[in-house]
Amino acid sequence: VAAMAATVVALADQAMPAEQPDATGHTVIRGSDGCLVVYAAGAMGVLAVQTTAQPNIGLVQVEAPAAARELASLLG
Repeated sequence: VAAMAATVVALADQAMPAEQPDATGHTVIRGSDGCLVVYAAGAMGVLAVQTTAQPNIGLVQVEAPAAARELASLLG
């Protein structure tokens, strides 16, 4: 999952480059069994959130950016 999540972030960055270096975008991949929500966590990390088939995407979008920023700060 880690390699796939890193690839998703790289592809999303190429498709929709951020104007600001610290922009917090995300990518959502929906499947019949759940979702994979991927956030960049600085230049060195990626946060991937796997959900159930009936996720609360709003809650993920509220909590995950802060977790991605914390991960980015830990990775330096």
